[in-house]
Amino acid sequence: MPGLAAYRPAHLLTALPLLVAGLLIARMDQLNEFFLSLFNVLPTLLLLLGGAFCIAYGRQRELSLLLVVYLAYFLLDDQTDHFREHGKVRDDAALVFHLCSLLLPALYGLYGAWRERSHLVQDLIARAAVLLAVGGTFLALARRFPQGLQTWLAEIHWPLWHGQWMSLIQLAYPMFLIAAVLLLVQYLRQPRPVHAALLCGLLGLIWMLPNTFILPHALQVMSSLVMLMLVAAVVHEAYQMAYRDELTGLPGRRALNDRLDRLGRNYVIAMADVDHFKKFNDTHGHDVGDQVLRLVASQLRRIGGGGKAYRFGGEEFTSEADLSVVIDSASEAHGDGSAALPLETVGWGYPRGLAGIGSLRLERSSSRQLRWGRSTGTVERIALSSAASVFWSKSVLLVIT
Repeated sequence: MPGLAAYRPAHLLTALPLLVAGLLIARMDQLNEFFLSLFNVLPTLLLLLGGAFCIAYGRQRELSLLLVVYLAYFLLDDQTDHFREHGKVRDDAALVFHLCSLLLPALYGLYGAWRERSHLVQDLIARAAVLLAVGGTFLALARRFPQGLQTWLAEIHWPLWHGQWMSLIQLAYPMFLIAAVLLLVQYLRQPRPVHAALLCGLLGLIWMLPNTFILPHALQVMSSLVMLMLVAAVVHEAYQMAYRDELTGLPGRRALNDRLDRLGRNYVIAMADVDHFKKFNDTHGHDVGDQVLRLVASQLRRIGGGGKAYRFGGEEFTSEADLSVVIDSASEAHGDGSAALPLETVGWGYPRGLAGIGSLRLERSSSRQLRWGRSTGTVERIALSSAASVFWSKSVLLVIT
């Protein structure tokens, strides 16, 4: 199981606000014409555009989930439209609704826990085969034995477990429970934005189904936002893959390049690397080397003075901060007009052009110009275990004014 640091609130950054928004909007008695038209076409747009996006990024799981939610929306939307126009439900409304209540959580949980493990085409064929087999079986039963199937679905199979609060068929609740357990275990084992979005989406579906014929916009709004959660989570993970280093959790080099394009005129950049890292890897193994990089990254995250750390590449790290913020925060801390920036605060090492190791000392003169000083004799050491330790010292600190 991952550590507590792996479970970040950022995983819910897209899914949770959409879930809350869906609950609020769907409870509204009336929507203006713009939003009414939007939510009528949004599920189809999300299936087409989000599906194309998932195919381009090889996200078969999310594609199949979008299709499952859309199929349930399509079947139920036809029923609700008839109910609004004629004031009564169609003859097959109960059967369609019961089947959606049973199959939607079952297929959602199955596809949500079904990870991509094979070739793209093979995986898509396998998922399509499951959908066709399950859907085709129940469609054939519904056409040949509609009354018998409806009676079986609506039957209370476990009287001791039945509650008056249950507004769906009893078989639907074990499906939702199994799906929730599968998706929760998946998130606990691999905390990712997509896995968090799957859980939020399941909560939205649990709320949507009982309110499909009660609230006028529950189906359109919640179906749209559940599909939007999935697409947004894929976009979120794509952004993380491009801009965040998976090993250390720090922003990567691409994020640093974007940040450099937006820096002002006065800023500080510190470069740090781990000394003898290759030798350490060869001696203790790459798994321990990964622990070193994570440990260094955890220390760099604690940089004060408005600084932000990045993984530049390999064992190299970068820190950047606004120069005035760094000087002011350090001066306030020391109260003597000087800014003492120790190794563990800004970076490890020495300014360009100076040799040796130690902490950095920046001092402001009466003309508010910055000058360099260096206090020597400080080497940072991290103990990994009784058998292994690593030292680092080198870095370059640039101050641009």
